[in-house]
Amino acid sequence: EAGMAFQIRNPGLSPMEQLQRSLSDPNPNRMSIGQMRTFFAAGPASQEVRVMLAQVNGQMRLVGYDTSNFGSSIVGQGYVESEAGTGAVGRMLFADRITRTLGQGVPGMHLEVGNSDRTSRFHAEIFRAAGRDGAPMQGDKYVLSTREMVRVALAWSDALTPAQRLQLAGMAAGSEAPTPAAV
Repeated sequence: EAGMAFQIRNPGLSPMEQLQRSLSDPNPNRMSIGQMRTFFAAGPASQEVRVMLAQVNGQMRLVGYDTSNFGSSIVGQGYVESEAGTGAVGRMLFADRITRTLGQGVPGMHLEVGNSDRTSRFHAEIFRAAGRDGAPMQGDKYVLSTREMVRVALAWSDALTPAQRLQLAGMAAGSEAPTPAAV
């Protein structure tokens, strides 16, 4: 189940048409990987999509996804969503996006807090991992710097080698902000 499912299943509809149709849809928050593939194939070439599958009660299920648009100077217009009760799926997908962003030498990531309590809690976790005080509110927009992305990668990524962890920890703790090229 996903908050963006209805938009993905019904591309091209206005928000009002989407709302009207969703009211009569018995499963407005359900979508399939095939529906995602069709929707995102029509998107910009710079958009990347990652999905996470898991075996649940003997069946393969889509439990989370990440979409993001990579530019040369910032990552924006992305969306991470995981099915409720799946534990760290959202953090794993977001950590993957962070490590890809750092690997491509992109210095920042634009983020926006969605309109649910669950999304607000997720962004509060990002703030903690990035070393920021406080927590953003629903609707807030902010940018993660290279140093903050390094901190999130260290906290959430299970894909880093011990050598990469050591190097990134030094950059995160250094007095000078790390450059994307150095990372």
